[in-house]
Amino acid sequence: MTTEKCSNEQSLVAMHDTTLPELVRMIADRSSAYRQKAMDLVLMVGLKVCLPILEEAVRNDADADLRNGAMEALVAFGEMAVPHLTKLLTDDNEEVRNFSAVMLGDIGNPQAVMPLIDALRDPDENVRHGAAEALVKIGDCRAVPALQTMAEGNLWDRFYASAALELLAGAGKDRPEPGKEP
Repeated sequence: MTTEKCSNEQSLVAMHDTTLPELVRMIADRSSAYRQKAMDLVLMVGLKVCLPILEEAVRNDADADLRNGAMEALVAFGEMAVPHLTKLLTDDNEEVRNFSAVMLGDIGNPQAVMPLIDALRDPDENVRHGAAEALVKIGDCRAVPALQTMAEGNLWDRFYASAALELLAGAGKDRPEPGKEP
């Protein structure tokens, strides 16, 4: 490892505990002229370094700006964040599970489909509804049987599942059949 690379890594570790949360908070501040630069810096630092701070921030119900910035950053990490977010779908905190479902839907990666299908059976209805919405955003037909089962639940589950099924059916009309050109 070169001296320059070692120095950069030490700087990142030093920044981790103090500056990183401030950058994450800036990401959520839509009025900040530095919003995009803050996102660029967080992405440059990388998910491996940022993940502990971002996960802690997602759990922080006392600081909505920090939590929202962390959610935006995790979505910006895209596919790299999917394994971590699918793990959060089983967190003890129902809000964390719900936020995870929302972020997975925003990322739209098919790797999240099966964990999101499992989340349709979550004891918290907000998590179930967030998972249904995320599955619609991903647009994967593997969700249909689980959504049909969810549609047999309480009034709100029926509403969300039925809406999701309708949206998935409509989305399929715009897609070419597998193996055929549009």
